[in-house]
Amino acid sequence: MYHNNSLQSFSQSRTRSGASFHNSSAFMSSVIEKLHLVKPIIVSPSASGSYSVPYVIENRSTIGGFVPVAACCVRNHKWRNFMVCFTKFKFYI
Repeated sequence: MYHNNSLQSFSQSRTRSGASFHNSSAFMSSVIEKLHLVKPIIVSPSASGSYSVPYVIENRSTIGGFVPVAACCVRNHKWRNFMVCFTKFKFYI
């Protein structure tokens, strides 16, 4: 399990020199690639929705699931696309 408590450009997080991501989907892609994750289940609490929602919308075939927990900061994204994406996942209870 990977957990990043310090998303770039949030709170007091610091960016290492040379590493700058203005595209949140590119940031998520790079993390998933560097960790060699295959079909990850993304759990996205609170403001991390600004990173995860664009990635999920653009890359829905590459993830195993998505769990938004009180997602915020997603005002600029197309929720219609998100709902189409969301209905493609299987849920097991």
